[in-house]
Amino acid sequence: MKKSLMFIVLLITGMLFAQASDLFFSEYIEGSSNNKALEIFNGTGVDVELSNYQISQAVNGGGWQFYHTFPAGAVITNGDVWVITTDEAVAELQDVADEILAYPSVVHFNGNDARGLEWTPDGGTSWVLLDVIGLPDEDPGTGNGWEVAGVANATIEHTLVRKSTVADPTTDWALSAGTTTADSQWEVYEQNNFDYIGDHEFGGSYAENNIIQDNKAQLTNYPNPFNPSTSIYFSNTASVRNAEITIYNIKGQKIKTFDVTQYGNEGSVVWEGKDDNGKEVTSGIYFSIFDVKSDDGDFTCFKKMILLK
Repeated sequence: MKKSLMFIVLLITGMLFAQASDLFFSEYIEGSSNNKALEIFNGTGVDVELSNYQISQAVNGGGWQFYHTFPAGAVITNGDVWVITTDEAVAELQDVADEILAYPSVVHFNGNDARGLEWTPDGGTSWVLLDVIGLPDEDPGTGNGWEVAGVANATIEHTLVRKSTVADPTTDWALSAGTTTADSQWEVYEQNNFDYIGDHEFGGSYAENNIIQDNKAQLTNYPNPFNPSTSIYFSNTASVRNAEITIYNIKGQKIKTFDVTQYGNEGSVVWEGKDDNGKEVTSGIYFSIFDVKSDDGDFTCFKKMILLK
């Protein structure tokens, strides 16, 4: 393997394939009318049963007063999310929801109502707070919300999406909310932005998961995770002399190579989860590397992929 590619293998193996210590809130939607939703992400590396979790609720700074328990047998598979919305939300929210609840419920909140994610180590005798949105004992005032990433009243009439670089829950709301776009754990979007609900990117931003030199190349795949196949999309702005997409496993072993020179500046190939000999590979983490030789120089980018059988 080329030294540059080996460096990328070592980089993503050591840095980008992190696991979360526990479940955490990955999205919060305080939309118009009853277009409200909460999303919980599982990046722990294993499937998690929700019988040992609950969502605590605070209304108008009154402390934790109410609690939401999950349906019997509920499970969040690794890398997936659990979405809760209201029974009067738009179809865009209900279509991706795991729970759709009538009033009153954990998702019938205003921007000054805090929410917490709790876990029990002993079957419900005691509960440990893992993650929070807002402060349970503080009331920002009717019609107001908490500031997030320097955006005033961000928890009211906004959508909050947890940054992909966040790997752990936190009970420190000040740390989570931050004071600027740089130090906040959240990205703040305008009201009724439902573009991100139902899926959470984890392990780094798009740019961090795709090493792009001079913005000359881009690489992604869909679906991801996938079974049994995924389409790998690529593009570049250079004058291509030679281009390859090579798939490696987590150990840095070459699995499959596609010669994509003929596609020129953009195209796609389908990987069917097999090596160059046609043998099916096992479930796990893989990454595709887009290596381009051009008149404008050589450049490389990569994309993490997860095969789940």
